[in-house]
Amino acid sequence: MIGASAHRVSRADAMRYVAGFSIANDITARERIFRPDLPDLASDFLAGKSAPTFLPFGPWITPREFVDYEDLTITLSLNGERMQHGHTSDMLFDIPRQIEYLSSRIELSPGDLICTGSPAGNGPVRF
Repeated sequence: MIGASAHRVSRADAMRYVAGFSIANDITARERIFRPDLPDLASDFLAGKSAPTFLPFGPWITPREFVDYEDLTITLSLNGERMQHGHTSDMLFDIPRQIEYLSSRIELSPGDLICTGSPAGNGPVRF
């Protein structure tokens, strides 16, 4: 979660703008992503990601100084079956790089959430 306004911040300074970390489940209704009624539209992520109750978040926020964000384990289980497992150290773009990039395009505000991406196993692909 962003803790201070951030616009055009460097990767080196990016973590100064983070208030803390939590978990979120970025749910996608895949059947709503590809629209047969609009074949020229590559995908409709608004329709696939904006249903009620999508993106459950929390329930806690852990302050930045208590989190080793460079080596967090990320897992997802569904009905007791592990569907995803990975580490933040395996991400293509680390958290400071994501903040640098996002803040170069938009101004991040306190309370903004950044979903950092999914480990292997999301969607129809399994690890």
